[in-house]
Amino acid sequence: MLRYEVVSALYRKALRDLVTWEDSQAAQAQFLALDIEFQDPQVLPIRAAELARIYQRPNTYDAFYLALAEYLECKLWTADEGLFNAVRKDFCYTCWLRVKSLHF
Repeated sequence: MLRYEVVSALYRKALRDLVTWEDSQAAQAQFLALDIEFQDPQVLPIRAAELARIYQRPNTYDAFYLALAEYLECKLWTADEGLFNAVRKDFCYTCWLRVKSLHF
């Protein structure tokens, strides 16, 4: 999912004319060339859909992060206070990252 986040952030920067499209594409290429081992278990989409339904999320996007943290048995830090409040009672590994403002 890191790939999706990086591509999305670079796209948003180019869309807002904070970087050129060429620089955005070059940064994507550099990122994809990094030696990173990605985890993408096949059970993730099924579990993400279940979690989105259970917690009445408007989409499965955030639920993928929940499912991955559950699968890896690791903490999930989120700046999404709504997500945190929705799941914190059942997912003790979810932590709220309080951020005053994000600038992309």
